[in-house]
Amino acid sequence: MEAIQVELERIVNSKPFVASPRLVRFLRYCVEQTCDGRLESLKESLIGVHVFDRLPSYDPKVDPIVRVHARRLREKLDIFYDSEGWSDLIIRLPKGGYVARFEETAPQPTANLSPQAEPVMEESSWSAPRRGGRRTSIAIALCAAGLAVF
Repeated sequence: MEAIQVELERIVNSKPFVASPRLVRFLRYCVEQTCDGRLESLKESLIGVHVFDRLPSYDPKVDPIVRVHARRLREKLDIFYDSEGWSDLIIRLPKGGYVARFEETAPQPTANLSPQAEPVMEESSWSAPRRGGRRTSIAIALCAAGLAVF
């Protein structure tokens, strides 16, 4: 749970997100609801009410604000991880839903530096994280385990 919170703060305080308070609110809501196990509150109609201040009668078929911002949020997360770099934990919002997904990534590369040689990457000691690559998905189990500790 602590690793998720650290990564969330890293994201929301980054350049791509600082000027986007609605996306920050949306991301926080999705991550917090996922970690708290309140998946029933991650429905489009409830997100419209709780995140985007729509009336309880909000109809997502008439007003696509949640879907539009979900697309923007996914794009900003891609920009964040492309520009700010990867970390040990990646937060995603997969298409087709609003349940946050947490992925562990492979360790970052380390350089083998010798005084007279150019930096050389040790290929066998790491694998670069990439979209669709082999990463261990953590998902909700990590959140539940983290909550059980508290």
